[in-house]
Amino acid sequence: MENKKIHITRAVFSTQPVERAEKLRQALGNSDIAFFNMPMILTKTVVPDKKISNIFSELESFDLLVFTSRNGVKAFFELWQKTKHLFPEKLKTAAIGKGTAEEIEHYHRQADFVQTGNTSHDFAVYLKTSVLKGGEKVLLALGNLASDFLQNALSPHAFIQRIDVYQTFPVQKYDSNLMQKIRDDQYGLLVFSSPSAFANFYGKYQKKKTNARLRIVSIGKTTTQAILNTTQALVLTAKVPATEGLLYEIKQYFH
Repeated sequence: MENKKIHITRAVFSTQPVERAEKLRQALGNSDIAFFNMPMILTKTVVPDKKISNIFSELESFDLLVFTSRNGVKAFFELWQKTKHLFPEKLKTAAIGKGTAEEIEHYHRQADFVQTGNTSHDFAVYLKTSVLKGGEKVLLALGNLASDFLQNALSPHAFIQRIDVYQTFPVQKYDSNLMQKIRDDQYGLLVFSSPSAFANFYGKYQKKKTNARLRIVSIGKTTTQAILNTTQALVLTAKVPATEGLLYEIKQYFH
């Protein structure tokens, strides 16, 4: 290949973990939009500690199990399956977004409550007004970087217990050629699915000065806000916080 700059106007550069990026790649299918992945974070299920073991031993005493991400669902059930116990039949599950609900169904059964918004605030309002009656015992299965917002918002209405079932780590090694293409404005859109992925990306991106304004499609409002709090950029926000929402925004942008 000739060593010259080519302005790639119809290319998507994803920063998602490999598994999520592959779903987006497949969703783009036979379109003429090129796809590249440069993961900026990786997630890992935690090693079960005494707190998790104690909660799992009394899981049947909870009324509601709440998930806010696919990663949380996957990690929770990976940990639970190691116990070799049956999941309590009376324990209801609640999910934010279609993607999280689909992950519950993959590991367990159909989610009992699904909120279609894409912010913790929307989810909290939904749970308080449509799910909780008052005094329930609720378990939140989250990642280590998740804030305490949901726990604090629900505490006046129920007894809330939180466990961190997965950890998020910044990726140190990345494709420097793809990063340089971004600095040279040789791409169409960047894809971000979390504030942590953007934070790691931007820390590396800004090490070399560039005046290019980033063009981004974001998984939801929380990620978008984190981006705009950091830099001025063109940000398209998926109305549905899942691969389908990202796909729609990408196709609208290019077509």
